[in-house]
Amino acid sequence: MTASTVLGAHLIGGEWIDSGPTAVSDNPARPGEPVGEYRVGDSDTAGDAISAAVDARATWGSTSFAVRARILEQVASLMEARAEEIATLCTLEEGKTIAESRGEAGLAAETFRFHAGMAKTSTERIFPTGTPGETIRTVRVPLGVVGIITPWNFPIQIPAWKIAPALAAGNCVVWKPASNTPLTAAAIARVFDDAGVPAGVVNLVLGPGSMGNAIVTDHRVDGITFTGSVPVGFGIREAVTARNGRV
Repeated sequence: MTASTVLGAHLIGGEWIDSGPTAVSDNPARPGEPVGEYRVGDSDTAGDAISAAVDARATWGSTSFAVRARILEQVASLMEARAEEIATLCTLEEGKTIAESRGEAGLAAETFRFHAGMAKTSTERIFPTGTPGETIRTVRVPLGVVGIITPWNFPIQIPAWKIAPALAAGNCVVWKPASNTPLTAAAIARVFDDAGVPAGVVNLVLGPGSMGNAIVTDHRVDGITFTGSVPVGFGIREAVTARNGRV
């Protein structure tokens, strides 16, 4: 692979935003050898992605369990079909062995298939009470927009662990991957797009860590899931809970 073609772009509202500044993702095993180029966003890019998720959340949240399950099953199947491509990008960009990358890709597909099954399960529960003729009914509803911030060390599996349950529960996602694995993330986002995930349900933004702050502090983001350093995690917790968001 060479950096002659831009491989990584933002996915916002179902559109690939292939414009703006670019950066090069290098092979850590061979310093100076480019794997490819990717678009670099900023806080405005993150804001656009959040707006797209907000626009899509009502429709996706009201989508039937069966439809969500079918789409997640399509994601799982396409992840399997493209496992070698995604694993190769992971190895070139992140540096782990190809065997480990293949293992991640396979587990990611299994994760989406598992949550496809979970999406078929109604969230409604009915419990008896001590009063004749009365019952208690509980219904779980989607949180809304979930910001997902993932690290570099497991760039395939950790996003799957976070995105699959969010989608199964009817949430829309704004995903900010690690800045040193953008091409792997873009390949995964392409799976969502090609598998028929509706526009705005999964949004990908590429760029520096500061973009994560734009997602964390935006009041339109109802919850954040983060994997990374303890100090950054503490900061995210304080910022999100201060505006009554979920972490």
